Amino acid sequence: MLFVKLEELQTLRSPSFEQKKAAPQGTVDKFMERIVVISCTNRPDSYTLKLCRAYLKLVKDLGKEAILLDFRELPLDQMISENFGKSTPLFTGLVHSYIQPHNKFVFVAPEYNGSYPGILKLFLDIVPPREWTHKKACLVGVSQGRAGNLRGMDHL
Repeated sequence: MLFVKLEELQTLRSPSFEQKKAAPQGTVDKFMERIVVISCTNRPDSYTLKLCRAYLKLVKDLGKEAILLDFRELPLDQMISENFGKSTPLFTGLVHSYIQPHNKFVFVAPEYNGSYPGILKLFLDIVPPREWTHKKACLVGVSQGRAGNLRGMDHL
């Protein structure tokens, strides 16, 4: 079931006061106004990815721009190197493309063993905390049970 109200999705678009003030009149704001929908599992053919696609459609139906960050596409071997302090161009480029220029994120995370997936933990550990400062996030739990990954959302 989808528990997010459409009105809540609409509030994700509004730029911050600082962004409006910084942008010259008549130009596009400095930060992209796209919403990044993140499929927080690398499991193939998951319900998480299906729900992400539904979110993309909802956001686009509201007239907003949205892009998908699919964890199946993450370079796992390079992420492990990043976790131990060795910077890799591919992962750095991913952060520059999907995280830095955006302000709004929808994390769609399935329940794995009563929490959230390890790939999401690794991703959050690697991306520098400064990249998330003053940004908005919506947490969506996916589970076949009635609680909808309530415990995993609590852990996040």
